[in-house]
Amino acid sequence: MGVPRFLAFTSAGTVAWTALLASAGWLLGESYDRVSDYIDPVSNVVVGLILLTYLYRVATFGRR
Repeated sequence: MGVPRFLAFTSAGTVAWTALLASAGWLLGESYDRVSDYIDPVSNVVVGLILLTYLYRVATFGRR
């Protein structure tokens, strides 16, 4: 994939993701505190899984 095409797709994805997050924030408005009670534990689990995967990859690097 050439650089111009890559930049076009990356820019389009960034704009779409930013618009989605901004719209979600605007729609949630004052209800964010209630939603964050559900989102915070899930995000902690996701970060933990990413960290565990990274540590596994570091520990097993070069053993193949």
